[in-house]
Amino acid sequence: MEMEQYCSLSVRDLNKRFGRFSSDVWALRDVSFSLPKGTLTGVLGHNGAGKTTLLGSLCGSVKPTSGTILFSGREISHAAELRRLCAYMPQPHVPLRGVTPVEALCCAAGMRGISRRRAVRLTNDFLGRLDIEQYSHVAGENLSGGCRRLVSLGMALVQEASVILLDEPTNDVDPIRRSRVWKILRQEADQGKTILVVTHNLDEIGSVADNLLIFDCGRLVCNASPRQLTSIDELIRIEVNTADPSLVLTELAATPVLAEDGRLRYVCSSEQAKMLLSRLNMLMGDEPELSFSVQHGTLREAYERIIDVR
Repeated sequence: MEMEQYCSLSVRDLNKRFGRFSSDVWALRDVSFSLPKGTLTGVLGHNGAGKTTLLGSLCGSVKPTSGTILFSGREISHAAELRRLCAYMPQPHVPLRGVTPVEALCCAAGMRGISRRRAVRLTNDFLGRLDIEQYSHVAGENLSGGCRRLVSLGMALVQEASVILLDEPTNDVDPIRRSRVWKILRQEADQGKTILVVTHNLDEIGSVADNLLIFDCGRLVCNASPRQLTSIDELIRIEVNTADPSLVLTELAATPVLAEDGRLRYVCSSEQAKMLLSRLNMLMGDEPELSFSVQHGTLREAYERIIDVR
């Protein structure tokens, strides 16, 4: 409990079940983690893994079946208080028909009790940082999907909440503005905000996140930094070029991740890599056109390995 007092957000044994019969769906199973203040955390997992249900539970829109949610070491059980403590950006677009970006952000700030003067200043700041100030006074129904997504993000950021929950904030957003979004989120975390982001953009979140939570079938199966993920078992990638893939496949007691155009890719631990490399060196005497390269595994490969192992 003492450690949890130093964490902005903690979850203990969180469960969520939909339904009341044998065919019930457990969206969350025994989920526990703690997030220190001023950190950016990515939430990863296949569709239906429980990511959106987690954010809904934290912001008060989904009532957990059991478990405990704590803010700065204090247990919070009422939905209204959860909503007060968190700013939440949902996955669907926020309805903006007849509302301009300036009005939407000012309204979101005002609902937090932020003064009109400060709300306007914050609104202009975030519209500029998100590079959508040129659409400030355009009605929502006339905005592109990407711009509406950025307005939704701005509505969450402008609230100045200490905990910010974002569900796929870069969906529909162009590459340049996506890069801006990740930079802004990193800056907000560095200024003391605790940010939890659901995303499928592994490479992008891996470059800015302090930590990654990986979910599979409602369970938290990995809680580690991007660097820790790629160093689990010292993940190694071996790429083999050969004119006769069948020879390599027969001789190596391992299954390649990718096999096309004569190139075989193996992703394995350092111990497995030693055995594969020893065998490949022996095969080079029988297959003069055989060559291979060795690299550290990528974040995507680490993610796929964690999910596939299960």
